[in-house]
Amino acid sequence: MDGRDAYIELMQAILNKIKQIIGLKRAVKFARNAKSVQISDNGVVLSYKGDPVKALEELVAQYEKIAGAVALMFCRQAIEPLLEKYPSIKLPEKLIKK
Repeated sequence: MDGRDAYIELMQAILNKIKQIIGLKRAVKFARNAKSVQISDNGVVLSYKGDPVKALEELVAQYEKIAGAVALMFCRQAIEPLLEKYPSIKLPEKLIKK
């Protein structure tokens, strides 16, 4: 698995978590506002364009717009298990637990 797949896995984990809270249609709708991330109708992260850290940050920002700090907390929770799998992955500042 390459680094690109790792970022898609992180984005997918975030989308899945938000989907549990607000439902598939709304989670996909908001995720699609992140122009660098391509999402299928059934909520699968297909790909992203450009810098993966920026794409991840853009996705998180869409959920932050609707739920602020709560969304950020859920996004951090969603990726936490994957950080052990990818210990050297670069993350947007807002996703790094302080």
